[in-house]
Amino acid sequence: MKLICFLFGFWFSMSAAVVHADIPVAQMDRSVVRVLVLSSMGVGMGTGFVLNRQGNVATNYHVVADAKKILLVYKSKDQNGWREATVEWSSSNKDLAVLHASNLDVEPVILSEAMPEKLSKVIAFGFPGEADKFANANQNNILDIIKSPNWTESTVSQGVLGRILTSTWPQGGSEKFFILQHSADINKGNSGGPLFNVCGQVIGINTQKTASMEEVVTGVFYASHVSALLDALKLERIDFTSTEQPCSGEASTAEKKQNQSEKTTQPTKPSAEGWAVPGQPIWWLVLFIFFGFLLFLWFFKIKLKNVFGSIVSGRNQPSMEKWFLFGRDGRGNALRLPLPPGLLAGNAKGWVLGRSPKVADKAIADESLSLRHVRIFHDGGQFYVEDLNTTNGVKVEGISRSPFEPLPLHEGDEMILGHVRLRLHRDDMGQM
Repeated sequence: MKLICFLFGFWFSMSAAVVHADIPVAQMDRSVVRVLVLSSMGVGMGTGFVLNRQGNVATNYHVVADAKKILLVYKSKDQNGWREATVEWSSSNKDLAVLHASNLDVEPVILSEAMPEKLSKVIAFGFPGEADKFANANQNNILDIIKSPNWTESTVSQGVLGRILTSTWPQGGSEKFFILQHSADINKGNSGGPLFNVCGQVIGINTQKTASMEEVVTGVFYASHVSALLDALKLERIDFTSTEQPCSGEASTAEKKQNQSEKTTQPTKPSAEGWAVPGQPIWWLVLFIFFGFLLFLWFFKIKLKNVFGSIVSGRNQPSMEKWFLFGRDGRGNALRLPLPPGLLAGNAKGWVLGRSPKVADKAIADESLSLRHVRIFHDGGQFYVEDLNTTNGVKVEGISRSPFEPLPLHEGDEMILGHVRLRLHRDDMGQM
């Protein structure tokens, strides 16, 4: 019975069509707000996006750093809405801030925890000052801004992700984080606005563009990756909605053209009594052959893994359920840490060990560890460990490297994190 259920599930998953959703522009637009800042210098402006139903909004720190009063202006059903806001959390190093406004009736965004890919499409929403020239409202008159519908109509631009950096902002501290370089146009006033993928999920917070006195620079803009914000939201226990699933609608234009060309040039196959569709396989015949072959194996008691195991999985490919970290903490307590399923599948986030269960995937109660101490990941058939800019660092077989420089981690290697000692072993045979 289990075999039959597996076969039906496998068949429907293989035969299901891949559907790329249209870009949800209206949904993204509803989550963006204009941030008005009243300071001793006058009225400043930026952009923000709503995180939850409790009225929290993310933006840049430099947008609200000198604020005496903050107003959020947004689209409402019949007229513009506005709310006064306060700063709930901020970081000058990461140039991020989280605001709070009561009774903010705005649709929250979904944050994407999956690392985006190079050349994937990105979309920027915001309120650049240059776009306000024809808004028919006095920028220094708050009532004009609140009442004018032009001032809640955001500007959208699109581009591609150029690269992912591990760095800091020029005015920031030493703590490094992921920064996205992209080509979606942003200008003064876009600061703090969301950078979306084509699935309508926020992947970054737009922060600055490249400026040069020597040449005209175009198409180079920067956003903090959303992971820098997620760390703070978890620590501060601020609600948010996120997804770890990669966006499935990021096929490049070239790929789409190639697929379209293949569809239009594929010859029409002869129909078998009207069952075949031009350009499509005869699914019922494929299904018949597939089940016939599997029933043949079933009756002769041949296990599927003996036939397909070495092809699908590879005989030298270790199973993630059979890898563990064994060792002891600084007080001599034994540790047995199974590595999570999916790490070998190329999870770009990796697996973070540290002292805090709020920001680490696995927490070890040892004061010699930082909140987020190391990231373990798998790439090209090899495990690696990466120091996350910690106080006590990490050593593998006595070798250490600078923060964010991966160290190879082989089976049996000893890894030292502060006073914690761990070894990587296959199965349950590596206890110390």
